[in-house]
Amino acid sequence: MGSISSEGTRENRREQAISLRARSTIVSPILEITSLAGEMNDVVSLGWGVPSFKTPTHIREAVRKALVDDDSLGTYSPLRGLYELREAIAARLESQEGVKIDPQQEIAVTVGAMEALFATLLAIVDPGDEIILPVPGFGPHASQVLLAGATPVYVNLDEENGWKLDAQQIERAMSPRTKAMIVTHPSNPTGGVFGEEELKAVAELALKYNFYLIMDETYRALIYDDQKLFNVFRIPEMREKVVSCYSFSKEYAMTGWRVGYVYAEKRLIQEILKVHDALVVSAPRISQIAALAALQGPQDCVQEFKEELAARRNLICQHLDRLPNLFAYHKPEGTFYIFPRLKLAVDSFQFALTLLKEAKVVIIPGNAFGPDGKDHVRLCFSTERWEITECFNRLERFIAHHHDLL
Repeated sequence: MGSISSEGTRENRREQAISLRARSTIVSPILEITSLAGEMNDVVSLGWGVPSFKTPTHIREAVRKALVDDDSLGTYSPLRGLYELREAIAARLESQEGVKIDPQQEIAVTVGAMEALFATLLAIVDPGDEIILPVPGFGPHASQVLLAGATPVYVNLDEENGWKLDAQQIERAMSPRTKAMIVTHPSNPTGGVFGEEELKAVAELALKYNFYLIMDETYRALIYDDQKLFNVFRIPEMREKVVSCYSFSKEYAMTGWRVGYVYAEKRLIQEILKVHDALVVSAPRISQIAALAALQGPQDCVQEFKEELAARRNLICQHLDRLPNLFAYHKPEGTFYIFPRLKLAVDSFQFALTLLKEAKVVIIPGNAFGPDGKDHVRLCFSTERWEITECFNRLERFIAHHHDLL
C-alpha cells in the first residue's frame, strides 16, 4: 500500500475525522459578536442575556452553611436530584401553575434548562425526525436538534400581531416525520407571551398529529403587566405529550450555578434519565442546595427583580421611541429582551459588527435567532439603567455619522 504523501489528502483525512453533526452546527453570531467584544476595552452591552443582579443573599447563605456543615456536599446526588428539591419543585408547580406532579417519578433535576432540553431530544429523536421551531427563537435549540440527528423545520411567528403562534402555519409544516415542537414561553428573543388559546391550538395539533410539545420555561417568572401564563400540562390529554424544562438562572440570578429541571410523565422521565446519566450523572449537589434555598426562601427578591426589569423595559422603549427612523418594535410582555425591526439598508449582522467596532456597543443580530431574522436585532435590558442609556447615547452618535445607513 502506498504512503500518504499529499498534503491535501492529509487535510481531507483530518476534516473527515470531525463528525458531520459537529460540522453542521455553525458558530452562533452571538458568540462571534461577544468574543470580539471580549477583546476590546470600554465596551457597553445590550447583548448578553445575563441578569445584572446578584444571587440573592438567602441562597448564598444556605450554600455557605452547607460548605461548613454538610459532609455530603462533595458527593454525587441521586440521579433524579435531591428529593427535597424535587418536593419543593412539585409544590411550586402546584401552587403557581395549577399542575400536580409526582416528585418521585415525574421530575429530574438537570444542569440547567439546556441539559434538560438536550437530554429530552436525545431521548425522543431518531435520525431523520423533524422538530418544529418557531422563529425567531433561541438559536441553540436548532443546534441541539442538529446534534441529535434531527432536522429543524422553521415556522415564522406572526410579527404583525405581536409575535404570536400561528396554528395554521404550524399545521402546514407538519409531515409524517414530525416528532416534536419546541416552544420558548415567554419567548427569547421577542419577549412575547403566548395566550391560552394559542397554546391550546398547538396542543390540539400535538394530539392530532401525535408529536411531543417541548416547553422551554426559562423565563416563566419574568412576565409583566399582571399577565398569567397558561401551562399546557394542565390539559389532561396532553400529560403524555408535554415535556417542560426550567432553569433557575434568570428568575433567581443564578446563571453560573447551572441548575434546572425537567418534568413530564414518568415514562418519558425514565428515558430522559438514561441520557442524563450518560451526559452528566447528576447536577452538582451544591447547585441543588442553592436551588432548594431559592424555592424555600423569601420570594421578595423575585418581585424586586421583576419591578426593576419592568422599569428597564420602559426605559429601553423610551430610547427606541426617540429613533423611529431606525427601529420599529413590539413592547415585550415578558423576559428581558426586545426584538425591534431595523429600518436600514444593511443586514443586522453587518450593522451589529460595525456598531461594535466603531461605537463599542454590543447588540445581537437577528440572524442568531432564525433564518429570517436578518432585519432585526435583539436588545437585552437585563443590564443596569446607566448602561442602557450609554448604549443609546453611543448609538445615536453613531447614526449621526452614518446617514448612509438610513
